[in-house]
Amino acid sequence: MKTDIYLSFDHKDNKKIATIDNEKVIENWNNLLKQSINNGRKGLRVFSMLDCFFEYNLIGELIDYECVCSPKYNKPLIRR
Repeated sequence: MKTDIYLSFDHKDNKKIATIDNEKVIENWNNLLKQSINNGRKGLRVFSMLDCFFEYNLIGELIDYECVCSPKYNKPLIRR
C-alpha cells in the first residue's frame, strides 16, 4: 500500500499535515483499474492497508472515504 494513494501532505509550522481528497483517491483507483484492464486483466483486486488514516488521526476522513467509495463503485473492483 502506498500512503500517497490516499493522503496529501503539507508542512505547516514544522509539522507534517495529512489531508485526503476523495476525488483524487477515486481518480487514482480508476487509473489503476484502467491499467489493469489494459494489461489484459478482467478487473482489479484490492487489499488495502488503511493504517495511514489512523497514524494521522484521520478517522472521520476514513469513514467518509469508505462511504464515498463502497456503495458507488460500480467497476470490476473486488475489495476485501
